[in-house]
Amino acid sequence: MLFKKRKNKSVIIHSPCDGTFIKMQDIKDPVFSQKMMGDCFAISPSSSTICSPIDGKVIMIFPTNHAVGILTKQGDQILVHIGIDSVSLKGKGFTRITKIDNNVKVGDPLISVDLELLKSNEIISDVIVISTKNDINIITEINILKCGDNIANIIVKL
Repeated sequence: MLFKKRKNKSVIIHSPCDGTFIKMQDIKDPVFSQKMMGDCFAISPSSSTICSPIDGKVIMIFPTNHAVGILTKQGDQILVHIGIDSVSLKGKGFTRITKIDNNVKVGDPLISVDLELLKSNEIISDVIVISTKNDINIITEINILKCGDNIANIIVKL
């Protein structure tokens, strides 16, 4: 056989925490809502443990612990960003649970966040999940999510 059909395995992005689903265009920061960093969605968290939304390897943790980068075995890059303007807290309220180079599965804890501290500092606690290389297709039709619920498929650019 000269030509082989390429089999694209659908990669699903899961909810990184319990909370309420937010569409990209409704995120309260134009960096995210206007797709400047990539296609994304957010969750308004009701739980303080932020987990991996995808199977992969932790390739980056921002020094203030408010953002974690994960690389899938398929080569997709996912950034989990906790809070809007949360970098201004300089790491206060964020506790690192995972480490760079750790292999993670969906639901594995990444970061613990003090939601009350964010609220008292008037920081929106939305957890934004960004696909930095590829677009995503939202597949959920529910607004109230549990950690690990299916939310989106990654659309692979060929």
